[in-house]
Amino acid sequence: MPDGLYDRDILIWSEQQADLLHRLAAGDDRVVGLIDWENVIHEIECVGRRELNEFYSSLLTALVLILSGTRRMRSDWWDKVCAALCDAEDRQSPSIRERTDLEDIYRGARQVVAAGDPDYARSLPEACPFTLDELLADPFDVLALVTKVDEAAAARNA
Repeated sequence: MPDGLYDRDILIWSEQQADLLHRLAAGDDRVVGLIDWENVIHEIECVGRRELNEFYSSLLTALVLILSGTRRMRSDWWDKVCAALCDAEDRQSPSIRERTDLEDIYRGARQVVAAGDPDYARSLPEACPFTLDELLADPFDVLALVTKVDEAAAARNA
């Protein structure tokens, strides 16, 4: 029974659909025709993709900060790196980790850094110098990550 609410106000739509699904789960079969099945199915399909994209975005942000931080560490820089890593850590799941292409995210981070400072970006390692486990270690060891970037860059430029 699409009435356009999904496009007009997704928050109200989601609350209404959740209520209908709760009622259906409780045995109220009268609500079946009121459920916006097409959009409910679409949203369920999108949930995982959004989480994966948010995970990638958090890692990209962290990597850009780590790469640029090798030259410009400031007091608020540490907080930003840890916040991005913490967000990625909170969003990770076994399937998200399995589907993560860290090299692809790293290439994107290098491109972002290159947009601001192409000469510096050329000095950075071509391949990501750390693993996903190292990035999301508990506790975060940001200094070790920056050191790995510096060491890999030095080896590349030697």
